[in-house]
Amino acid sequence: MSKSKIFDSFEKLIGDWETTGTFVTEDQSTPITITGTDKYEWFPGKKFLIHTADVMVGEEKIDVIEIIGDYNEAKDACAMHAFQNDGNHDIMWAKVIGSDEFIFEGDDTRATLTIHASENTMSARWERLHNDKWIHWMDMSFRKK
Repeated sequence: MSKSKIFDSFEKLIGDWETTGTFVTEDQSTPITITGTDKYEWFPGKKFLIHTADVMVGEEKIDVIEIIGDYNEAKDACAMHAFQNDGNHDIMWAKVIGSDEFIFEGDDTRATLTIHASENTMSARWERLHNDKWIHWMDMSFRKK
């Protein structure tokens, strides 16, 4: 896939999304509710995608700004630099698989994001690396406003 095809696929993400989900706790027994909003928009020049998230994970408020772009030909993916209100900075890679699916991969987290046929909803399944094994971490649903 080429940079232009990946950027064409990003077009489906553009907009404001209502966000709901479930975060699975460390012991995998007590789910925590996630609610809020996500927004995807092009940075002027359409060379980078800006993703902002404003969510509540249980009682904790999480704000994120993510800059997606910087295509790496060897990885056939775009870098995703996420900055959180708690001071964390993560780097992941966005890769398109199929026409309506993305894989986001980091060193110890990964997600499969699926845009559904109507393009008004999408879902994501997140996993994290724990003791050298990928375990279920979060399920997210998004509805375009």
